[in-house]
Amino acid sequence: MVSYKIGAAFRPKDIRDALKKTDVGVTQFQISVRGQVQQQNGKRMLIAGKDVFLLVPSTGPAVPSDAPVVIEGIVNDQTNPMELKVLTVKPVAKN
Repeated sequence: MVSYKIGAAFRPKDIRDALKKTDVGVTQFQISVRGQVQQQNGKRMLIAGKDVFLLVPSTGPAVPSDAPVVIEGIVNDQTNPMELKVLTVKPVAKN
C-alpha cells in the first residue's frame, strides 16, 4: 500500500520504475481516491486534485456527478488519461 499526501499527484510510472530495481512487479493498481465526477466531451471524468481519471463503464455502483466522492477502483495507467474501473463509491460527508 502506498499513501500520498493530500494534493500530491498519483504517478504510477514512478512506482513501476522504483520496483524495477527489485524482483517485485506491479500487475495492477487498486486505489482509493477522493474527487468529483464531471462530464468532459461526453465522457465521465473523476477530477482528484492534480489527477484526472476516465471512468470506464462497469457493472459497479452508480457514481454521482458534481458531488464529492471517494472511489475505490482499479487503474489502467497505460492510457492517457488513466482509466478507472469503479469497485465502490462512498459520498463524502459535508462539513
